Amino acid sequence: AHISVIDLPVPLPGDYHLTVDSPAIDAGTLEESSDPVIGAPVTDYDDEPRPSGTGFDIGADEVQLAP
Repeated sequence: AHISVIDLPVPLPGDYHLTVDSPAIDAGTLEESSDPVIGAPVTDYDDEPRPSGTGFDIGADEVQLAP
């Protein structure tokens, strides 16, 4: 399944941070494509680097795991 990119106002209301026990952590994938819109962004909602851990987190937040 694919998640489409939609244009939303920033900042969005609400808290989009994942909790450390979220099943979304490291559950995303980076889809290879010649289209720059497809694939995971290199930074999250807080402008922190992605991925952090063994894979991309699903959603707006990337949990920053300690090495």
